[in-house]
Amino acid sequence: MTHEVKHSVVAAANAYMAEKNLSQNELARQCGINPGYLSNMLRGQFTVTVNSKLVEIQDHWFRTLASFVGLAVEKTYWETMPTRQFSIQLNAIKTAKESGKTAMIIGGTGIGKTKNTDVFCNKMPLHTYRITVSSLYKLVDIINELVEKLGIDAATIGTMQVKSLKYRVDKIVAKLIEIKRTGGNPVIIFDEGENMEMSVLKMLKGLYDALKDACAIVVIGTEQLLNKLLNLRKRNRDAIPQLYRRFKAGMVMLPPINKEIDYKPFFERFNVEPGLRKLLTSLCDNYGELNDYLEPAMREADRLGQPLTETLFRTIHNLPA
Repeated sequence: MTHEVKHSVVAAANAYMAEKNLSQNELARQCGINPGYLSNMLRGQFTVTVNSKLVEIQDHWFRTLASFVGLAVEKTYWETMPTRQFSIQLNAIKTAKESGKTAMIIGGTGIGKTKNTDVFCNKMPLHTYRITVSSLYKLVDIINELVEKLGIDAATIGTMQVKSLKYRVDKIVAKLIEIKRTGGNPVIIFDEGENMEMSVLKMLKGLYDALKDACAIVVIGTEQLLNKLLNLRKRNRDAIPQLYRRFKAGMVMLPPINKEIDYKPFFERFNVEPGLRKLLTSLCDNYGELNDYLEPAMREADRLGQPLTETLFRTIHNLPA
């Protein structure tokens, strides 16, 4: 990556921070870039000192920053499109953030929930805190990640290591209430909510009760999340009926994909020929699968210097003619 391109990334990042009223530290947290690296990058200094040696900041970090602020520095082979599901999901999160209410967004696998959330976080990054819940996450992992994303000061974090989880949650609540008191609209987004353990679900009720109208809480997941809650509610598990009630009014069900309608924007954007459109429609059950087939084929066609035809696509993916 040339220095000219790097400077264009820096200019775009500085403009983005000004537009979104975002601090440098908050941008670092949102992007996942080391604050020291980002500080140097934004000053037009493209080296850092590591173990007493001056080293070049890798191009990867400039690509990461460019992607986050919406600057294309190389050819892209995929992008999030304004599908029906996209519009519904972004409106639901935006409404929750602005009102301080809850929302639970349920949609099938591969329907674009995570990519749509990426777009929202880029459009409205200020006081937006997103946790992607892994199947390995315990309650303590989620609490600690919230502490980090909220930028609770290092001295307090050090103290919290020997304090209870409740102490840490109290600090999180206090920080979010302070943001609201000073004119912010904070939102916590839990993505892949179907991976939440029982202890995390119970914590959500506690967060809601402590943050009512001060901070929006949005949970995004597949039908597995909804089925889990309904089953636990039926069994009258501790705190679950109350949790379900708190999210019920903000429940949003994303419509299933209609291939004939919903694939069309992707086909038009990437100039997919009619024969290949028909093949992709038969092969792919959702946007995720459409990406899995189409993006690598477009890259390979570019590498070969050939148009992406149905014949070439079949050859790339080893599909019978």
